[in-house]
Parts: sequence; structure tokens; C-alpha cells
Amino acid sequence: MLNKISLKIPYIILLIIVLSIGYLSYMLVPYLLADYQYENLKVNLSREEVEKKLFLYSSSKILPKESLWGSHRILKEGEIFIQYKILDKEPIDIVYNKEGKAVAIYSSYE
Repeated sequence: MLNKISLKIPYIILLIIVLSIGYLSYMLVPYLLADYQYENLKVNLSREEVEKKLFLYSSSKILPKESLWGSHRILKEGEIFIQYKILDKEPIDIVYNKEGKAVAIYSSYE
């Protein structure tokens, strides 16, 4: 009986390690991917240019108060706030003017 239990312990430890690595990669991959994409963004890019540089994202129009880093922003007439979520997790928030150009980019990757 003791032999069977002692044989199972390494498998349980291995399982815990594999699950931990899987969880860490689940947490790290979206962050690293968003950080990489953020580095390629600049103000004065059009919305189309921004969306060509981003991948694996979803987007939605938000209010400034919904932005973690741009909540202090007061939108001018014609400006819109778009939040891009990389892998539906890590946000990059961009303010576009009425001409469709990025005027501000907010993210935790600054």
C-alpha cells in the first residue's frame, strides 16, 4: 500500500507543476502579446492603421470612466474612446478625433 502511494506522489507533483505552468502562461501570454502590440502604436495613426497593427483583439466603444488609465480624459467634440482587448483580456485604450486619427493611447504597458 505504501509503495502505491509513494509512486503516485511524483505524478501528483508533476501534475501540479504542469497546471501551474499552464496557468502562468494563461496569465502571461496576453500581457506579453499586448505589450508587444502596444510598442507598435503611435498617435496620429488612423483607426484602420491601428487595427492593422493589432491582432487577436476585440474592440468596443467606451466612456473615459471605463478606462483604467484614461479615466481622467475629457473627450472633445467628435472624439471617441475605443478599447481594444488583446486575447479578450489585456486592454489598450485609444482616443480618436473626428478625423479618425489616434490622439491618445492609454495602457499599462507605458
